[in-house]
Amino acid sequence: MVCMPQYELDAALVDWYGERALPGQDGDPTTVWVSPETGTWSVVRYRADGNGCVIASGEDWNKAATRPEVVAALSD
Repeated sequence: MVCMPQYELDAALVDWYGERALPGQDGDPTTVWVSPETGTWSVVRYRADGNGCVIASGEDWNKAATRPEVVAALSD
């Protein structure tokens, strides 16, 4: 698991992978980031201490998937 300050993690996902947070996740501590161009995806859990941790990542993003489906699948 990779953890770092939230602002650094968010910038890395954008700069390195071209990922963006799926819309409609404001205020949720578990955020799904995706890149429709490259197909990469990351699930980030933000902590109260200002850090974020990548708890899952992969390739071949399913554009039809929704955030609740992804988070539920990770909990199985």
